[in-house]
Amino acid sequence: MSRTTSELEGAVLGVIWQEGPCTAYTVRKRFVASPSPQWSGSAGAIYPLVRRLEKKRLLASRILTSTKRGGRLYTLSSAGQKVLDEWIKPPLSPMVTGVPADPLRTRIGFLGALIPARRRTFIEAALRGNDVEIQTTLVEIKDSREKNDHWHLLAAQGALACLRARRTWLRAAARSLHRKRRAAAAG
Repeated sequence: MSRTTSELEGAVLGVIWQEGPCTAYTVRKRFVASPSPQWSGSAGAIYPLVRRLEKKRLLASRILTSTKRGGRLYTLSSAGQKVLDEWIKPPLSPMVTGVPADPLRTRIGFLGALIPARRRTFIEAALRGNDVEIQTTLVEIKDSREKNDHWHLLAAQGALACLRARRTWLRAAARSLHRKRRAAAAG
């Protein structure tokens, strides 16, 4: 693996680095618990990916004998550490630094296809969902502080900043729809 390391591969290597010796189940739990739908939706891909990373000698493992279930404890190999380093460091592609994919933004681009009442309903639902995600992220920030997990805290604070910016944008969209409705009623 080189600069073609996928985001999922890099994130799995990062979780194993962060957790220390851990099972694939531990990695999967981190993905399931993620507030990001991108990561929580990837949880089913973790077991086969961990096996592939071990086959490529990016992970080392040993049999876990301290439990009835058995399983394996994974750590990064030196090659895995190098791949993780390469994945993290610059140069960063536009996919990493640019405007991220956003299904909400995509849908707003087509709101004109809906009748005005449904546009309002859409924006209201988006604002409610955004507020739920903000609350979830605030809990994650609190947990990260309690665990003294500096790096996870920084990532969660970044998520909160994005969610708050999204809320500001959604409120502006709601005001725009309101002005458009008033102008249509007056005209």
